[in-house]
Amino acid sequence: MEERLPAIGNLESQCPYCAHSLDPRPQRKSRCPHCGEEIHVLTRPVDRQRVLLTEDQAEKIKEQWAIVDGLHAEYLLHRRRVREARADLAATLGKKPSHDHVRFKLLIEDAETHARHHQWGFFCSVRQEMAEIVRRTSELKDALSEYLEVCYLQLNGPNNLVTHIRQGQRTPVLDRRFPPWDPKHGEVVPLTLERTRRLVEETGVAREAVREMFVKAASDVRPSLSLPLSPERAWRRLRRRLYGSVT
Repeated sequence: MEERLPAIGNLESQCPYCAHSLDPRPQRKSRCPHCGEEIHVLTRPVDRQRVLLTEDQAEKIKEQWAIVDGLHAEYLLHRRRVREARADLAATLGKKPSHDHVRFKLLIEDAETHARHHQWGFFCSVRQEMAEIVRRTSELKDALSEYLEVCYLQLNGPNNLVTHIRQGQRTPVLDRRFPPWDPKHGEVVPLTLERTRRLVEETGVAREAVREMFVKAASDVRPSLSLPLSPERAWRRLRRRLYGSVT
């Protein structure tokens, strides 16, 4: 199948937009020093070569990989969602939305879908990605609040209940055997903990203020998700991981 795909992109050290020579050749996504356009660097499936691409060409390479991997239908569905989200945001904002704006809107939709299907592990993964977008695009204190909420969710031990739901309904017996949240197995994953620690350091927020932010974030989200771990108990667990002490 790869042989039938067109060979897209520049093998040469040449900007795919303005054709200026590039020295050194970019090894990852970067901006051209001549025209300022963003150059994408990807491996194309036709010959497994790393090539320099425009944004549109990079999207075509992603589609080619979807075809090779047998995921073209899923790719087309995702692209339709992206187009619809971009159009909705453009109408709301009155300007072209950024990639992060579009991605955040899609993540909100994904989180709602996972919540409806009681896929709390997937839900938490989406919330982690949303928090990371906030970290890149917003005030650091806002990002810290988002990450503290993710810590709380993870400490509650999220489970995916897809195989334990019958006709969309949970039962008390199944809830006892396969609880949607199980704090006994809850743990803050290393990446979340590292990001939270860094945000605490970068914002300079004192420990007591971090506790207040955590309790507020946890208290806001707890009722709607019926989370078993109280904010104060969860804070004591997180405090040890953040600060390495119980004092």
